[in-house]
This record gives sequence, C-alpha cells and structure tokens, in this order.
Amino acid sequence: MVAVREEVLVRFEATPHFMGTTVLKCDAGERAEIIITSFWDDGLEGSEVEATRFISEIRKITGASPTRKGFDTLYAQVRDSTGNFHAIA
Repeated sequence: MVAVREEVLVRFEATPHFMGTTVLKCDAGERAEIIITSFWDDGLEGSEVEATRFISEIRKITGASPTRKGFDTLYAQVRDSTGNFHAIA
C-alpha cells in the first residue's frame, strides 16, 4: 500500500478531474482480493492512457494482473465533520 500511495496515487492527485480513491481488501481464502476505485469529475477524455499507466504500475508493484471496469456513479453520500450528510452526484 505504501508503494501504491507514494508511486501511483500521487500521479493521479495531479491529474485534473481526479476527486479521490478507495482501496478495499478482502481475504478470500489463500489470497487477498484488492479493489481500487477512483472517483472523477467530468472531463475524462483521454483517461484511457492514464488508466493503462495506472494498471501497469499496479502490476509492476504487486505482481498481480489488474483489470479495468468503468462504472457511472448513480449516488453517493458522505458525512462531514459536523455530522451532516452531503449527497454526491
């Protein structure tokens, strides 16, 4: 996770329209499954090049064979530090 944070995510943080990411881990028997999601604002034209580079970096760091799936965010909400919920999307 340190390598992903320090070598990969810093590049995305500098990319316009990048809003954040989550990294989820599930211990599935003998091996762990990792799911990385990224959140973007509009303006993803040309993101295929950046996604390919991201996948390549993850493969190099982890030795895994990641795949890419695109999803549209239908709804999300977060609670701020005052306890109020805010809808995203």
